[in-house]
Amino acid sequence: MRRRRADALTAAGDAGIPVINTPDYGTTEVADHAVTLALTLLRGVKACDRRLRRSNDSGLRAS
Repeated sequence: MRRRRADALTAAGDAGIPVINTPDYGTTEVADHAVTLALTLLRGVKACDRRLRRSNDSGLRAS
């Protein structure tokens, strides 16, 4: 894996694409997103959304 990463970094440098390492960037956002996805699965949000969008008599409009 390190070899492929080194090859990709070399290719990016040869193409003039800057590569920057930011190890602490976005860690909170990624964790928030993972928890949100887990809650979505746990609560069955997708199935409810699907039923709501199929239903014409609910009085609600899906946008």
